[in-house]
Amino acid sequence: MRLFSAKLPSRGNMSDAFITLHAKDPYAFFIDREHNKDNPFSIIGASPKVLNEAEAKEYLESINDLESDLPFDFNCGVVGLYSYEGAGSFLAVDRALVFDHSSNVLWFIGIFESLQEFQHWEQAALLRLALIGGEKASYISHHPIRETGPVSFHHSDEEYLTMVEKCKEHIAEGDAYQLCLTNQITVETNNDPLAVYLRLRSINPAPYMSFIRMGDIAVVSS
Repeated sequence: MRLFSAKLPSRGNMSDAFITLHAKDPYAFFIDREHNKDNPFSIIGASPKVLNEAEAKEYLESINDLESDLPFDFNCGVVGLYSYEGAGSFLAVDRALVFDHSSNVLWFIGIFESLQEFQHWEQAALLRLALIGGEKASYISHHPIRETGPVSFHHSDEEYLTMVEKCKEHIAEGDAYQLCLTNQITVETNNDPLAVYLRLRSINPAPYMSFIRMGDIAVVSS
């Protein structure tokens, strides 16, 4: 297996590209760095399945010795997340599209047995990308954002303020110098996760954003 790559001038935008290539994929990701000045590379791709932490480590070890001279850090591997409870879920990624926003260049990267197989995948993707234009607007119009249902908090105001005081006590006693206290907000909604993400990246263009779909679970991050 080898890591192959090719680049060409970027066409269209990455939201349209993601919708065209991966909107219907059950396991897909969109690492969005369009507004990141230090690391302006966005990555989109998909995977056939979800891996647990042990499987992800094994997969990374299997591709660890692949040589790469790419101008960005990502050269395939895994994309995933850790929950606050510590459990990890990951997508095995052997091919992806990388957008270089500073140079307006689109990279195709992939792990394949041969150059011919890589070029076959690249050409198939290019044929689909050649037809893009207005996919984002169309997707949002077909998946309008509706009002949400009830909102609930894991900790009440009183509980949260009590936790703040306990954090201050621990800091004063020298147990820690900084604590990140969070609260989980649960909202009931039938809104489409990708439509929510597309809306979010428009109203809050942050330097670190991402959309990850893992079957029935979707992560929208900004």
